[in-house]
Amino acid sequence: MRGATPVGSDFGHRLRQLRTRAGLSQEALAHAAEVSVRALADMERGRTRGPQRRTVQALAEALGLEGDEAARLEQSAALGRPRPRTTDGPAASATLALPRDIDRAARWMLRRATAAALHFEADPVLAAPHRDPDPDTAPVGRDEARAWLEAERAQWLDALRRAHASRRHREVLDTAEAMHWFSDVTQHWEQWVEVFSCAAESARSLGSRQEEAVHLNYLAWSYNLCVHDPDAALKSADAALTAARECGDGLQEGWALGYGAGALHRLGRTEEAHGRLRKSAQCLAAQDSPQARLAELTILNTLGTLLRQTGRPAEALDIHRRSERICRAGIPGRTDELIALYHAVARQQIGNDLAALERWHEAEPPLRQALADFEAAEMPAWVEQARLDLGRALAAAGHPEARQTLLAARDALAALKSPRQGEAAAALAALDQITTVG
Repeated sequence: MRGATPVGSDFGHRLRQLRTRAGLSQEALAHAAEVSVRALADMERGRTRGPQRRTVQALAEALGLEGDEAARLEQSAALGRPRPRTTDGPAASATLALPRDIDRAARWMLRRATAAALHFEADPVLAAPHRDPDPDTAPVGRDEARAWLEAERAQWLDALRRAHASRRHREVLDTAEAMHWFSDVTQHWEQWVEVFSCAAESARSLGSRQEEAVHLNYLAWSYNLCVHDPDAALKSADAALTAARECGDGLQEGWALGYGAGALHRLGRTEEAHGRLRKSAQCLAAQDSPQARLAELTILNTLGTLLRQTGRPAEALDIHRRSERICRAGIPGRTDELIALYHAVARQQIGNDLAALERWHEAEPPLRQALADFEAAEMPAWVEQARLDLGRALAAAGHPEARQTLLAARDALAALKSPRQGEAAAALAALDQITTVG
């Protein structure tokens, strides 16, 4: 997990952009607004928690801001301020407007988070245009969007909670849906359980069984992979399956069968898992849509993994080769970048299949390529699992890089709180024992 995020860094990002646009140095703006250079630098770096209104007003005047621009600067600062304590008398009445300011800032924050997350959307039609509340200071491209979403995680999560508590269910659903693809990149975030729980509840409140099925599936995914709770994942997947069948959504039915299978496998109920995966693959293969093809790739990779883990690596290899063929053929309406990630998963599993067949030297190239692809996509949870798989194959082949690869995987998986850290530690211990004996 990443460390705590600085409160107020969105205000700082906005302030820095406005200062740069105005052509002012920190020293010049600090002098004009009558604040210290150190204080201004701390604000721009997000180290100052919610600058006071008079300070923000002075900055706005020094920057020549008026109307909406000045109001947006104040709103981004207001979100970082502590809530006022309820008291009696004049002091209380003077601060009664602050919660409304915070609510406006929270709405702004949620809109920006939604727009930033859409940079990761797989469907180009849905990804554009990004409806950011302030296009002039909006993150540009995936790198900036990811940096903003990571830095402001605490703030946009709080804004989502506020929207859910205020029964602004459509806002909750729009944000959670936008976060779907971004969540794949940040699988190690435990907060996805809360995001998709809120969304499933909001869909239920609006009476939309189709959207409820979607977000229950996302929730099952987050229970399976983010917090490693297969019991909760199975319950959510079963609820998604019921909702999908009631509304006739074959895509969500296929996903629900797949997520339920993943949970069953983690619970040791292998035959049940295998049966659900077969049903899921059949359900998805019968549908003709880009979304169904992506879902089919995921299910095929999962099915192949289960076959390998139950002693059938040759069958697994056939399944994963089939996934690779789908990736190489491409999927209409989906970007090459997205397909490359699915191809990386297929390569990783092909490498593991070859390793299970004791074809160690053949396993190394696809595992190295998968690792490089995940690193390029900046997906830490995926990177380190691929590194572990590569380390085990290298160890079996007697490769000199094996120990360093396993050591790096063990430490990184521990930092990510991954359940596979135990596998890495065991593989490293086994390698050290062989080296000692040798």
